[in-house]
This record gives sequence, C-alpha cells and structure tokens, in this order.
Amino acid sequence: MMSVRFLNFAMIKAACLFCTLTVAFPMRHSEAAVVIRVTEFMSEGQGLIGSGSGAGRMREFFELTNLGDQTANTTNWSYNDNNTNDPVSFGLTISSIAPSESVIFTQLTAAEFRNYWNLPSSIQVFSIGNLSNLGNADTINIYNSSIQDATTLVETFSFTSTPDASFRGSGVSRNRPLDAVGLGDNANWFLSAVGDQFRSVLAPNATIPPVGAPDTYVVPAGTPVSTFTDLGNPGQFVLAVPEPSNVIAIVIFCLIMFAYRHPSNRVRMQSNTQIFSQNFK
Repeated sequence: MMSVRFLNFAMIKAACLFCTLTVAFPMRHSEAAVVIRVTEFMSEGQGLIGSGSGAGRMREFFELTNLGDQTANTTNWSYNDNNTNDPVSFGLTISSIAPSESVIFTQLTAAEFRNYWNLPSSIQVFSIGNLSNLGNADTINIYNSSIQDATTLVETFSFTSTPDASFRGSGVSRNRPLDAVGLGDNANWFLSAVGDQFRSVLAPNATIPPVGAPDTYVVPAGTPVSTFTDLGNPGQFVLAVPEPSNVIAIVIFCLIMFAYRHPSNRVRMQSNTQIFSQNFK
C-alpha cells in the first residue's frame, strides 16, 4: 500500500483553503489603480426601421466600469469613436467613477434611457446626442483628457458586424468576459440572455418609437411592442460566481484531507484499505 505520510498536511490545508476562497470569491483586477473598461455595448436597438438615428438606432449604448480600486476623476475626460473629428467631453455630467461603478453612454437622453430600462437615478447616464454614434462597425475610445492622442488613451474597444449582426450588439447587448482586462476582444464577448450571469433582462418599459424627424420610418399596424424590446443589463457589471458543484467538490476534498491528517483516522483508513485489498486476493 502506498504511504502518503511524507505529505505536508499543513501545506495541503493552506492550499485547499486558498483554492476554495479563490473559486468562491473571484478577485477583481489586482491593480491598485483606476482601471476603466468598456464592459457592455449595443450598437442599435431591436426593430430598426429605416436608416439614420431614428427607430432602434437611438437606443444604442455602451457601458464603462471602473474595475480598479480607486475612484476615477473624470472631470476632464472625453470620448470618441473611429471619427476623430467628433470628440465628446463628458466630465461635466460624469465627473467621477467609483470602484465597481458602471456608467452609461447613449444617444437617448438620460431620462429616456433610464425610463426604457427602468434604471434608478443613481446610475450615471451621459447622452452623446448625435456626435460619435455607434455604427455597424466602430471603435470606442476613452481619453483621460480633452486632448485625444495616444498618451491620453485609457481604453479602446472595436467591433464589427462579422460574422453576423449579433457581433455588433443589434438589439441584444454584448458583455466583456468576466476575467478579461486590457483592450478586450469582441470575438470572446458574451451575448446577453435572460437570466444569465450578467443579470440581463428584457427592457421593462419598451415602447413603439414615434415617427418623425430626422428619419422617416413606418411601423406597420399591429406591430407588437416586443419588436422594440431590447435585451441587456446596462448600469451593472456582475462578477461571475462559481458553479456550486465546483465549490462542493473542493470542500469534500479538503474534508478528506483533514480527516486523513488525524493519526486515528489514518490508521482506520489504512486498515480499511488493507481489508479491501485482501478481499480481492
């Protein structure tokens, strides 16, 4: 019979405890600093009819989250897309982003967006209006200054509609992988689904958009409101929790190790092993 008395059970205990805590309580980004990342985006809403900024297009949004552990002073910060001619300063509306806080940028007014998604006033929303709107293939650039260049760029994220519209977030938002940091890769992002780990929901206050300038579009009679109901989770970025089975497996393993560490239990387990072996001779 193999002996395992050479194992350092104190080390096993410490390793088990560390693994259990790591799996049960995943750590945020370890940098002790401001870490601003795009964590969700939708380039257009459901039910886009016509072209331009009307209908579903105005319900586009993207979300920024502070994944660091220090508050970001964004008083002088600015945003731009792939068109460098349309810089947008947002510091007067969103002057700071606290650790774990998510803020929203949208073409709708702040009041319209909060109403559509039933969001509390505590969630900061910035209306970009008709400047630097998201297209079918675009880039989101965030700068820590009104001067937009490589030295002030703190986050950039690009997306396209390849291989299909879901990759641009058409009516259903896309979410950053929970363990991803840095620039991010849209190919690895997750499409929202009702009840997913990101707490995604169908917009509770969807309405059929009005017809009017600047676009001309027609909503056929009898069109259900669900046609214009987007799916997402704006204003929150939820860290994943492990599957319960994973935690249970680790706990059971640790209990076995702890039990075997005790001499009386070790003798009893060795005896049982010998009896089990004899039965197969």
